[in-house]
Amino acid sequence: MKFCMHASTGLMVGFETDEDGWFIAHVPDLPGCVSQGANWADVCVNIHGAICDYLEIVEQDDPKWYAELISGTSAGSSGVSSTTNAAASWDDAS
Repeated sequence: MKFCMHASTGLMVGFETDEDGWFIAHVPDLPGCVSQGANWADVCVNIHGAICDYLEIVEQDDPKWYAELISGTSAGSSGVSSTTNAAASWDDAS
């Protein structure tokens, strides 16, 4: 498994491939935040969208946890936007 940091949030994302060759991504700090793609570009775009959607819902439903979560990430100072260029949102952390 390879881990990369989602640059706009600072969250670590794990990447692996399944037995059919699909790319799978999950965010350990966001339970249930998982996505997949047929190739590297697809999985990056898909997990970026999943992270943005997840954080938007958490911000609305549990502002306290949201504040705690982003206080330890770069999102605490820069915010998260679903319009951020997903291809430029990764820092290799492996």
